[in-house]
Amino acid sequence: MLDERLPDFIKRAKEAKIPYVFLTTNGTLLDKLGCELLECSLDSMNISTDGHSSEMYEKIRGFPLEKVEEGVIKCAKYARELNTKEHNISFNINCVLVYNEMRNDEFKATFAHKWRKWRDIITHINFISCINKNNKGESILPLINPTNSVCRLPFTRMMINSYGAVEFCCTMLGTQHYYPVKLPNIHDDSLENIWTKEFATHLRNEVLSDNYTRFNICKTCFERESSVLELNGESKQNNVDIY
Repeated sequence: MLDERLPDFIKRAKEAKIPYVFLTTNGTLLDKLGCELLECSLDSMNISTDGHSSEMYEKIRGFPLEKVEEGVIKCAKYARELNTKEHNISFNINCVLVYNEMRNDEFKATFAHKWRKWRDIITHINFISCINKNNKGESILPLINPTNSVCRLPFTRMMINSYGAVEFCCTMLGTQHYYPVKLPNIHDDSLENIWTKEFATHLRNEVLSDNYTRFNICKTCFERESSVLELNGESKQNNVDIY
């Protein structure tokens, strides 16, 4: 939201007939800018909070959780108004918990309860385990048993950074320091070709076989705990509880 061009980006995406436009935010600027973005026909927002309590959030972020929540409510009110005018806006709230808190249903119930009045707009509340990594960038938390599931991200999405590099998940880009992978670039090839050519197919084959040589970081990636696909095609979620 720090980029003043963001409203124009959303408008241009809608003018280009992109059917679904969303953004992910930590929510600190929602009170000032959120309603303006919704006015530009933004479809959805993923709002991430670190911790279920004011004390934990301020310790991590140095910003009052109450201010974020005020911004969320302000935007939810406006989204509710817009939804009466043929919009279909929804929010997701992602609450990051440390590993022990993930096993405490009381933490989750308390956090989820505060949003009960806005469930027509806040359609999903996701509880995500805080990721602890070793000096190789690998998660040290217990991983799910991968024998009957695979990560869905290489089969369902592509992301493009500001330099044109294409990755299939944020972890791939975020771990380049530890596991450098030469990413395809839209300045060198079309999106259609990138989706179907060697880089993508090789990644998918390694994910399906659970045998990693080129994409080693996938072995210990935390996304496998929350973004998996059953081999029979049914979606499954692990370590992410949706209320």
